[in-house]
This record gives sequence, structure tokens and C-alpha cells, in this order.
Amino acid sequence: MHEQPRKNPPQSEEVYSYTSIDSTNNTAKELAEKGSAQGCMVVALQQTAGRGRLGKKWHSPAGKGLYCSLIVRPEISADDLPMITLAAGAGLALLFEDLTCQPVGLKWPNDIFIFGKKCAGILTESVGSAAGDRSAIVGIGVNVTHRTEDFPEELRKTSTSLFMVSGKVFDLDLLAQKIRTCVLEKVADLERGMKADIIDCLNERDVMRGRSAQWVTAERKLVKGIAEGVDACGLLRIRDGEGKLHKVLSGDIRLAETDSSFDPV
Repeated sequence: MHEQPRKNPPQSEEVYSYTSIDSTNNTAKELAEKGSAQGCMVVALQQTAGRGRLGKKWHSPAGKGLYCSLIVRPEISADDLPMITLAAGAGLALLFEDLTCQPVGLKWPNDIFIFGKKCAGILTESVGSAAGDRSAIVGIGVNVTHRTEDFPEELRKTSTSLFMVSGKVFDLDLLAQKIRTCVLEKVADLERGMKADIIDCLNERDVMRGRSAQWVTAERKLVKGIAEGVDACGLLRIRDGEGKLHKVLSGDIRLAETDSSFDPV
């Protein structure tokens, strides 16, 4: 019996561009639910209600960053859905290294760092669709032209931008195209069973490995330990003070030495 070739899903090059929007993820979700194809992208120069993981607000000032959401419909198992964020992060890291000529770090599961400061973040959300297939929205916020004074006071010590690390000015439309390409390429790698390559990319750039970390579990329990990298399933490993190894699927993760005020309550 011959194996049936996998039918590649239709791919869209549609881009919905906005000067200002509440959240690109919200609009992309609506498009996905109506059946828009993989590759369809929503881009904005400003978000009035941008958000990150765990309900955190994403600072999205007008004209300083690129805020975009990409529809993906990968043919992967439900167990591998959390890998979409890691795949997107790997793609962005490689892209930003090429654009800035600087080393890029990844903080599990969704943050991109350059010179120890956050430059971009990812928010992946599952969504239903008219076709009933497995779909997700990959939301990406990138600090592009920010200078130090453009960040709120509380973010200035922990945030950076592509301009600040490279001195280069980037065309936002071209950057959005490059982001779409690199994310779709890594999602395709995931479909091809190249999970190990994505994990390797993350571990090679892991800003947490070997450092003190704090994790708030779903039960609001605070776990302190040393981060030991990401395992073959994409789970973060933290070994606590008693030697117990915790494998983290979700929750709030922070570097302990940079946030002594971290409180799970």
C-alpha cells in the first residue's frame, strides 16, 4: 500500500494593515474563525489593548514597534501545539541575528532578548475555524525604532529595540514580510518532524539556563530553583533546592536575580 502524500493546506499572502487597532490577535482570530488560510496576517503600528502571556499588557506605542498576528493551521498533534510558540521564537531569533548582526537570546517560552534585554514577545492562541481544523494565532510584538526614552520608566532597564542594538532603521512592511516567512518556515519544520532542531535552537540561545529562576504554578505555588534548559518535549526544566526536577508546561517564569519582588499572590 502506497502512503498518500500529505496535501499542503492553502496558504494566504493576505495582509490586513492598520494604523491603530485594539489587538491584532483579536482581528486575526475573527479572520481564522471565518476560514482565512494559513499565512493571513494582521499588522498594526499601534495597539490600544495589546496583550502578552498570562493577561499581561504589551506596551504598543504608535510608530515605534511592529505588532502582527499570523494565522497558522499546522498538521501536528495536539501534544505539539505548545511547540508553535517555540518554533516561532526560533525563527525570530535567527531572523534578528541576521538583521542586527548581534547574538539573540530566547527566554522560554516566548521572549526574545538581545544584550540581556527584551526586544520582542510572542503570544500564541488556539482558535476554532469554519473548516474545523486545528488553528492558532501567533501574535508577535517587536520593539523596532524605540529609543530608551520611548519606554515607560519601569521598562527602560529591561527593554531594548532593533534600532538600539544595531543602529539600523528598518522598513516595517518589509520586516513584517520577513517575520511571516521565518515563522511559517519553522512551523513547516515542526510539521516535518524537526522538533529536535527547534529545541536545539532554543537551548543554544537559552538566557535562563544555569540561572536562578522562579516559577508560579497554576495553583499559585512559588517554585525556586535553577533552570536546566528545555527537554525534548519543549518543557522547561527547573531543579529546586531539594534536588527535585520540575518540568514546566505553563505558568509565570522569571529570573530570580532580576526580580526580587516576584510574588505569586
